[in-house]
Amino acid sequence: MRKYHWFFIIAFVLCSCEHYTINNHYRVIAHRGYWKMANGADNSIQSLEEAVSLGVDGVELDICKTKDDSLVVIHGMYHGDYYIPETDYNVLKKIRLSNGEELPTFSDYLDKAKEYNIIYFLDLKNIQEDSNLLQIIYQYGCQYKVKICGTPEICERIKRKDSNISIVSVYYNEMSDLKDKGYSCLDFDIKEWKKNPERLDEAKKLGLEVAAWIVKSESDLIWCSTHGIDYLITDNPLEAIQFRSNYE
Repeated sequence: MRKYHWFFIIAFVLCSCEHYTINNHYRVIAHRGYWKMANGADNSIQSLEEAVSLGVDGVELDICKTKDDSLVVIHGMYHGDYYIPETDYNVLKKIRLSNGEELPTFSDYLDKAKEYNIIYFLDLKNIQEDSNLLQIIYQYGCQYKVKICGTPEICERIKRKDSNISIVSVYYNEMSDLKDKGYSCLDFDIKEWKKNPERLDEAKKLGLEVAAWIVKSESDLIWCSTHGIDYLITDNPLEAIQFRSNYE
């Protein structure tokens, strides 16, 4: 019954959207892992493992730099009452995540991630220099698994150091300029894509992949699958996987 429910919704969308055809070959990227099954501890090692157990194609994670230049996997600039850029890691790690884990370093995360053949969208927060970021990526052999997004300055600096690293833009630059600078993917809030769908065609013509965040609802899934989105960054990876499997 669920499959027929989806069929009629998609049929309606396709009839009202002549320019696009259904494409369920998108890849499901779990936003901060599958934290719903990790006691709400997003960006945790458990949220990574839970996402992989679902069969996701990738995981999005946020990386911040501490006062002592440690790279930690966390969303936001605070851990507990501590402002991360002004706090050493040995202080931060004493505050447990909601699932009981220590705050993971980027090395901790990749030590586990190296086991999995999935994609990692790395969202660099307060990182202006690549410092030991690339060194850690190389150490765990993940250079062909990562897609890096951050400020244009850090992304372009990384690209100059390693032309094989995939970098992602979240800014409204000229498309041709992005391609010339070595970007491989354009990642916008799904609301922005919906306002400016013509940018999808422009990106595709230049050979850029496209990602949308945060995909939450059934209507978002349908819109993405009928507009050629390559990567769905979502808080509901299970629903996105089920949707895709129903129409493959």
